Amino acid sequence: IQANVNVLHSEGLLELFGISKESNAGKIIIQALGAKSHSGFQEVSETVMKMLLSTEITAYQQLKAVRILSLINQRYAKFFNGANNIEELSKNWLRGIGRASVIELKGLDLRQALLLTASVVKEMLFYYREKGVSKQARSMIFIPEISRLSRFYKNSLFKDLAKSLSELKDFGIGFAISSPKEIDIEDEIAKGIEAKFGIIMQNDIGVRLSNRKQYRVLLRPTISELKASA
Repeated sequence: IQANVNVLHSEGLLELFGISKESNAGKIIIQALGAKSHSGFQEVSETVMKMLLSTEITAYQQLKAVRILSLINQRYAKFFNGANNIEELSKNWLRGIGRASVIELKGLDLRQALLLTASVVKEMLFYYREKGVSKQARSMIFIPEISRLSRFYKNSLFKDLAKSLSELKDFGIGFAISSPKEIDIEDEIAKGIEAKFGIIMQNDIGVRLSNRKQYRVLLRPTISELKASA
């Protein structure tokens, strides 16, 4: 699993690395990202070097943009390596039996966690959008401890992630998130939530559904456990 530069919000990507979209180098990188599909930042650098020079795209700014891309690539070697196989990640087993694909984020810093989460969610959106609108549940995305990513709430990439999550339901994709405190869930994501579950004590759970009266349930032990495989 890797971050796909072709689906990431280009301005948000630059913001994560402290690069202004208004800078000449930033404009060059954004233009290069939108010019074609790339398997990683090495190919983006090659696209930058092929861009025609002008009053805004000088040789100096061109090399500066390549240097920025090179530093990002060195910092996160092999992290930006093209598209993910969404069909494989989200397919069911035989006879409609559900299957879970667990993406382990342990070992990634928060910036990487946001990049990878935003990439996979956006790829899911594109994949199922091609299949058309659906009222039937096709798949489900679980994002635990999303409050860890909320520190980037002002970032355009985080806002794009929230927008993508809100659009998924039109194509039969639901999402579930967890957070220690409800207040830590950003408004852009919270407004797309139709059901809320709060732990009162151990297996005693409070349930709130949209336009429904709140009630409590007791959870029974699960019959299986999910284990990370990647």
